[in-house]
Amino acid sequence: MNYQNNIVTVKVGLLDSSGYAFKSVCGKSKYVITSKHSICEDKPSCLYISEGNNACRTCQLYVNISQVKIKFGDNNLIDICNYFLSDKSDVAILELESERTDLDLLKCSFSDANEYYIWKYNKDSLILDSKRIKEESYALYNLKSPTFTEFLPKSKVIPGYSGTPVFSIDEKGRPLIHSILTDNESNNDIGAEIITRELLHELSLKSSVIINSDFSLLSHDINNTFIEDCFEFYYEQELENENKLKVYSLPFTDSNKFDLSKVVDLLTSNMTRSVFSPREVELAKGNDMKVFQAFSTFLSEPTDKYSKPALLQNLIESDLSAPTLYKSTKQDDFSSIHVREFFPEQFEFIMTKFFSDTELIEAISNCVNSIKEANNKISGSSLLLDQQFVSQSLSVKYADLISKLVLPDNDTHIEYNFGLLSTYIVDIDPSIYRERVLNNKRCAVKDRIIEHLNDKYEKISSIFNDNFFMGKTCYLYLIPINETGELKKLMYAKINQGNNG
Repeated sequence: MNYQNNIVTVKVGLLDSSGYAFKSVCGKSKYVITSKHSICEDKPSCLYISEGNNACRTCQLYVNISQVKIKFGDNNLIDICNYFLSDKSDVAILELESERTDLDLLKCSFSDANEYYIWKYNKDSLILDSKRIKEESYALYNLKSPTFTEFLPKSKVIPGYSGTPVFSIDEKGRPLIHSILTDNESNNDIGAEIITRELLHELSLKSSVIINSDFSLLSHDINNTFIEDCFEFYYEQELENENKLKVYSLPFTDSNKFDLSKVVDLLTSNMTRSVFSPREVELAKGNDMKVFQAFSTFLSEPTDKYSKPALLQNLIESDLSAPTLYKSTKQDDFSSIHVREFFPEQFEFIMTKFFSDTELIEAISNCVNSIKEANNKISGSSLLLDQQFVSQSLSVKYADLISKLVLPDNDTHIEYNFGLLSTYIVDIDPSIYRERVLNNKRCAVKDRIIEHLNDKYEKISSIFNDNFFMGKTCYLYLIPINETGELKKLMYAKINQGNNG
């Protein structure tokens, strides 16, 4: 568990607390999360702390930035150049004067666990359990068992741990930060500030840095593991004019096929989201008949009407944390529209289209042309303000947000960009099929896809330059498949199998 190496000492004069050094989402390895009172110069004489009433949450504490030092395991003391305090939580972000190498991202968990772990700057550790909410975003834990050779009372164990993260471990053994330890409460309870999306949003806004990708409340209900669960590798290529080519490969199996099974399982298990608009799904929540109607509608369609849009929707949501506002299966319409808060209080609307063909270049060309045609017919803001669009298509929880964002007097930063999906069939060298070692086969397929894209780079760039728009960002997702229409066919078989069972 190398994340222990990111636990640091927060020093103010002679007093030591703990913190966690991390790399921001934008790649700057120079931040520390800790408790506010860990950097307060008045902490030794503070009556609020001694009374145990947790007043540090809203206290306007005094900080002398020149007195705050951060010590890593190499014993070097590093100055901080800035700090950012939460208004409602006893949590602070410190900015180091210089960057550090090998820091991890601040990976957070918003779910409860059976056990939690904390480390002090000297690597002593404790196990906590019995989480109980005392007040909003503030929780109490119980010390499960000491890991020291000599038993110490809880009141003597906690000093020095303040400001350290409370970790939970997920099912894959990965450590996730759940809260920040702040107080030694009465009755041997240990108090901590829960890491919430609201807190991440606040600290990201104050620091002008994306602390964690979950800072936006828009991402609350998104299945952000879709890409990780369903695809094997990812390759990104920068094109001219800020266009991006993103390649997701399906796993390649020992039976010489790209494996769509996990994608099929996810789409068919959430069939209402694949077929009906967000508002219809929201209004029919928990309605078994609605699921049956979704199956019936899907099975009655002779084309790839629902499978590709649903796949594209999940890609945009999972990769960009952009929930779906609207979806359509009309030929001349956007297949979906998404809203993304890419930085606190800065938003992006993503209009999506899909296409597929047997050849890569043709598929990309058709995809880009379809966006151009749709863009000429519909302007983003006028569509989003259309009363019929808002009342019939938008989920209720987003309607108010959209109306605020697109009104003429709104000064919030908004961008209108595009997401494209193109499935295509890869021309694979026959020697790859004869490879018996599966990992070697997968690596060879990956190399073939990247080689193919590099060979076509100039052609792909010219398609965008000839057809696209200046000042726009395009997210183009390419996914290799075995045959045209395969996703629809496999979903059809999966649903029929379920109905017959």
